[in-house]
Parts: sequence; structure tokens; C-alpha cells
Amino acid sequence: MRGELPSFIEFEHKYLIHPDEFAPLRQRLQALPLENTYTVAVTDRYFITQVPKGHVYRLRQDAYLNQLTVKSLAPDSEQRLEVNLNLKDSAADAEAAVRAFLSPLGLDSETVVEKEVEVFYLKDCEVTLYRAKASGLEALHCLELEVREFTDRQKALSVLTHYESLLGKSASQRCQKSLFDLLVLPSTRG
Repeated sequence: MRGELPSFIEFEHKYLIHPDEFAPLRQRLQALPLENTYTVAVTDRYFITQVPKGHVYRLRQDAYLNQLTVKSLAPDSEQRLEVNLNLKDSAADAEAAVRAFLSPLGLDSETVVEKEVEVFYLKDCEVTLYRAKASGLEALHCLELEVREFTDRQKALSVLTHYESLLGKSASQRCQKSLFDLLVLPSTRG
């Protein structure tokens, strides 16, 4: 059906913000009807392979997840492929298993991004405030809004626009680059 988005597509807007914006944004979010909220330390391990081009693999590990993800790379991170596979292995076993799994694809590099994340679940949107850091680079501070479920681009944009307005942001201010572009690629060029 025309206008419908395929499965395994994420739809999000990211904002690079100053650390001083965390408190007022948190206050605005806490005034909304939250379904859940939590804080977690996250380790994202990005793997760049020779094939397939245009994709990156991420191993996400935190207190709640041990997950392998493949993401498409695009000039604009608003809408892209994201397929998540939950892993049952322990954190150390998962790292070794992912390296072995990706080895036939020509594993070129591995970069770790450490994140301190505050998650706010709303009915139709997941909002995160986080600090992200890769070795040798300055930390980034971000606000990210991701639509939880959607059937088409217009509905997804309408959800994002609604929450952007409540948080004092607009789509024209968003960062089109992914964390991969902002932290992983620069760390591999060092």
C-alpha cells in the first residue's frame, strides 16, 4: 500500500543539546503522561564490515538489553532500517559470538560508545536524554524522539511534531546525522 512504511524501520529525530538543557527538558517530560521512565548505562559496540556496504552492526548491552542490531546508513537518520535480535549469551560471550558471526563479512573495525541514558516512555513515543562518548572524542549531549509504532510517514511525523512542540524543539533544529556518523566514523579515522 502506498505511503505505508515497511517493518523494521525506525523513525526518529535527534537534537544535539547543551548539558544545561537536560534539567528543563526532564521537567517538561515529567509533566507528561509517562508510561515508564528509567536511567541506564549503555555500552554500544559498533562493528564496521566490508560487506554489506551501507550498513553497520551494533551490539547494545545494558541492564535490560543484550542485543545485536543492523542499521542502514543514510545521509539523514530520520528514517532507516533497524533490525534487532535479542541475544541470550552473557555480555562477554555475546561480544565474542558477534565478532565470530561478523568475521565472514570482513570485520574492519570496532568502536565502543558509552552512553548515560534517561528513557521516557509515552504512549506513542520514546524520548531519551543522553550523554554519548567514544574514546578520543568530546562527549555529545542529545535529545532523541523515536516513534514507537506507526503505519506511515505522515503519522510518524505528526507524533514527532507533537512532542517536539511540547519540548520547545522543531524539526528544522534537528541533527540529521546518526551517532555512527558523529562518533564512530571520526574515531576510526584517528
